[in-house]
Order: sequence, then structure tokens, then C-alpha cells
Amino acid sequence: MHLSQLEEWVTCDGLPLLIRPIQASDTGALRDLFKSLSMDYACETAFAAVGRLDRAEALLGVVRLCVDPEGRRAEMTIAVLTAEQGRGIGTLLMEKAVRYARGRGIAELHGMVHASNARMLSMARRHGVTLLSHPDGILQMSLDVASVEIATPCLPY
Repeated sequence: MHLSQLEEWVTCDGLPLLIRPIQASDTGALRDLFKSLSMDYACETAFAAVGRLDRAEALLGVVRLCVDPEGRRAEMTIAVLTAEQGRGIGTLLMEKAVRYARGRGIAELHGMVHASNARMLSMARRHGVTLLSHPDGILQMSLDVASVEIATPCLPY
């Protein structure tokens, strides 16, 4: 399927919008969008792994938690630059999320992962994540925060 087949013109509150896949040329617009977002740290938290690439500071990965109203469960999403995957950055971010969740009294982290995401599934299994199958190759992940053994020490730089 060609990406242009995924484009749709719609109207939202009288505003015509093109809904389409994100493109490499959207980099500046995405940066502007993220700068304009506000985060309610009472229910949302995000941590970034920042490193140096080509002598410039770069965002290598992010973990985001969205806590439910009762404060007992949180949805977790992790994203790591494709070129930096397999280096342990996702593991460090997940473990940071677990430490944060423990401090907040959050008992469970959950999320979705595609069945083809072998690196994420490997990391999930190493940390005792429960995986439940859903249609279309999607797996639901559930992690009991108290049972996670933090294997990767965060050492001072």
C-alpha cells in the first residue's frame, strides 16, 4: 500500500484537515508542536534519554506514563530512535518508569506492542511482563511494578 492511500481530507469544526502519515519533512512542525504542548504532571510524566550524536545533544528515547484517575495503573509508552535500539536505552527508560511508579504508589504499568517488535518483547519478557494477544498482531502488556527487579544500575557519568 502506498502511503498516499492513507491520506484523508476531513472537516473538523469547520476547518478542513488532511489526515496523513507523518513524513520526514514534518520534523520542524513536530518540534513546534511538542514545544507548544503542556503536560499535567499529576497524571502524565515523561522522561527522556538525552545523549550526544555527532557532537550535538539529541533525544535518543522517551518513556511516557499516563496515570489513571485512581493512581493505581499507568499506561506506558516507550520510543527509542531506530539507530540507537539494541543498546539498552529502552531498558533504562522502562526501569526509570518503574522506579517512578513505585514512588507514586502505582501498582501496574500497561501498554500495547506489535507482535513484530522483537526487541520490545524481549525486554518485556526479561522484566516479567504479562503479554495477552489481541487481534491484528497486537499484544497487551501488563507489568506488576512491585515484582520488577531493576537489573541496570544508573551509574554517574
